[in-house]
Amino acid sequence: MNRASPSPLALHCLAAFIGASALAIAASGDVRQTIADLTREQIAAQIAVEHGEPLALTVVLSRIAGGAIVEIGQDGTETIFLSVPDVWIRREVRGTALSDTTADAPGLGFLRYRLPAGAVISFRAGAAPDTVALLNPSAVPIKVRTTLVDTAAGTAEEDVRLAQAEEIVLFSNH
Repeated sequence: MNRASPSPLALHCLAAFIGASALAIAASGDVRQTIADLTREQIAAQIAVEHGEPLALTVVLSRIAGGAIVEIGQDGTETIFLSVPDVWIRREVRGTALSDTTADAPGLGFLRYRLPAGAVISFRAGAAPDTVALLNPSAVPIKVRTTLVDTAAGTAEEDVRLAQAEEIVLFSNH
């Protein structure tokens, strides 16, 4: 019985398949992470500030295991209003009584908090946002000092921005 030899094309296809399979197995950890990153829904958060006088804000985003903490402080002379995502949970208040930082009923996905002069408020943000933007609809400027803390990497990045009648991105993974 005479048996036919496989064609050179079939041998090349088999070798390519084996090579591609070995490469996929070797890189499967990186590939799985890349696919997970690409298919994960991006989380964007917006903070809106209502004020009538020049203002200095500090915004600290701390990325921690299982979520994030956002701390916002103001050095102005007036009570301002902050609108934050309604999924953020108020943690603590410093520089004023807790009763002075009341929130309006949720609306359009936001909670609107009163923040007296010199006060600091922090929130548990749940999942860490990929992007945090600040909206200042007023023509009166806001100086924003930001700090991004990554507890896993042990790093902190600081920046200072000016917002006047615009939305600016404070933090972004991009």
